[in-house]
Order: sequence, then C-alpha cells, then structure tokens
Amino acid sequence: MIFHVNALTGEDALGKSPADTVLEGVDLISGPSLGAYQLPGHSKAVIVLDKFRQVRFGPDFALSIYLLQFQVYVYPETLANEKAFANFAGKLNIALRTGDVGQQLTGHKFTTVEHGRAIAFATWASSFPAGEKILSVIPRPSGPIASLGKVVGNRTTLYKYLNPHLSAVTTVSSTACGVYVIDVAKGNIVYHASIATNKGKGRCDLHVALVENWLVYVYWDEEYEWVGQTKGQKLVTVELYEGSIPDDKTRR
Repeated sequence: MIFHVNALTGEDALGKSPADTVLEGVDLISGPSLGAYQLPGHSKAVIVLDKFRQVRFGPDFALSIYLLQFQVYVYPETLANEKAFANFAGKLNIALRTGDVGQQLTGHKFTTVEHGRAIAFATWASSFPAGEKILSVIPRPSGPIASLGKVVGNRTTLYKYLNPHLSAVTTVSSTACGVYVIDVAKGNIVYHASIATNKGKGRCDLHVALVENWLVYVYWDEEYEWVGQTKGQKLVTVELYEGSIPDDKTRR
C-alpha cells in the first residue's frame, strides 16, 4: 500500500480519508515492494518496484548468478509522470539487496514499457564476504549543486566527484560494521571503511548520509584507542574529488 500524506498536517494528501480517521492507502502493486525512489526532477512522483519477478540465469552458470526482472510502477499514475519516467528510464540506475540472507547487491537499469509495464533488469551482481549482511542502501539524492569545486589556499581548485550513480551501503558482520560508497551503474567500490562492532555484539549503531560529494557517518564507539579518550559518538566525514591532484578534471 502507498499512503500519500501531507507532511505538515499529517492529513491524507489525496483527500480520500476524512480528518481524524484511519488513512486510506492506494493499492498500487500486487506483491511486496522492493523500494520506492523519487523520480529525478519530479518531487511529486516516485517509482515503485514490485517484488513479483521473472527469473533468468546470468551469463555464467558456474557462478549461479540470477539476473532478476522486476515490474516498475509510477505513482501517481498520470500521463505526465509516465512520460517523465520514459524520458529518464535509460539514465536511472539503482542497487537492490538480493539473496536469501541479504549478502548480494545487484545493480538494475530500466527498460521502456514492455507488455504495458516497464521493468527493471539486473546488469551486475556483487556478493559481500560470508557473514557480512547488507543493512541499508542509501542513494545519493538528486538536486541542485551548490558549487562544482573548492578553492584551496594556493588558489588551485579541487573539483567535486559528482557521480549521480553513487549510493552509500551499510553492512554488519559478527565483528565489524561496514560503510561503502558504490557506483551502482558499474558496481565499482569508490570508498570503504570498517568499524568494529560494539564489544563484538554484532550490532551496528551506524547512521549515514551522502550528499553531492560528501559522505558523513556517525557511530557509537566504546573503544579506548588513546589515553584519556572516552567512549561516545564519533563522526567521520569524507569528501570525494576528481583526479588525484588539484585542478584535475579527469573524472577518476
């Protein structure tokens, strides 16, 4: 079910549910939802992936890679939103958690309408180490860019790495929490950090945000790495830039 709510008042944005009553949802898809994603450039339109799927084998049977196809729905289902999705379909890339224990990340692209419904199909698959489970996949939000670079003290410029296909991925194992930045168009790992779990309990108190070229993550640390250090929340920031030297625009 999809519930369309006015964020300021909490009321039904569609006006179907009377005030102070249970919200009336929209029955959009027939199976469980794999996720909802805002359509770039359209703040009032989302695409939803239906878990009902067609299964086909990948190119390498020895690796037992399944390439899955998922039905795609646009909400609200208006002609304008359908046209907007059709214009963006070839440029969109997303990553989904797959596998029985959530250890596999699969990249998907979108086709145009097929048999009356667009589909998302797998383009790559990557498995994490045994025992490492994916907790969340956080896409880099679209929107206006404040600036294309940062001018440093010697008047050179660091150009931001503004790859629109980046997503942050968090994982957990029995000994560590993982933070990844992945290019979901290709499956490449751009950044990775490993953080010890709290006293080896296999739980992650980890929060991540990714905006433009800036990754921020916060976690609870009970380890005493330095004399006089106390346990508490630690905040780590990572900035991604083009190339390897200032004024480098080689898009590496």
